[in-house]
Amino acid sequence: MKHKERRIFQKNKIGFLLILAFIILNTVYSIYTLNSMEKDYFLGSFTMQTILLLLFGFLTAVKVQNYTNTAWCLAAVVLGAYQAVRILFVQTGAVGGQLAFLNIVLILSAGFAIAGGVLSFIWTKERQSIEKKMEQENN
Repeated sequence: MKHKERRIFQKNKIGFLLILAFIILNTVYSIYTLNSMEKDYFLGSFTMQTILLLLFGFLTAVKVQNYTNTAWCLAAVVLGAYQAVRILFVQTGAVGGQLAFLNIVLILSAGFAIAGGVLSFIWTKERQSIEKKMEQENN
């Protein structure tokens, strides 16, 4: 970027949109998974996980958008990693093409969250160094 100082005044739209894409894809994944899942105790557990992921994902997106601090960027990466690991223990009951679709949506959503977190981490660090440099120049 030619003018890195602009980052001080602009919001992190790309990180925000990537994490929102995670939320949307997680919602799609959840709807299709719930439709193909057996009705047992795992259904309630899956529903609660999904609600917590969506709430935490939205909070992370808002915090990342404002360059709050790097901890929220790392939280987005952890959110994406958890989403990727979910493929190992979610029993969807889907077969064939629907199972492939669900796996692709799950991996894409995890990738979006991780990408949003990594990019936001880099940009937040960059913004903090610019602010520090400007503070030193003012003193």
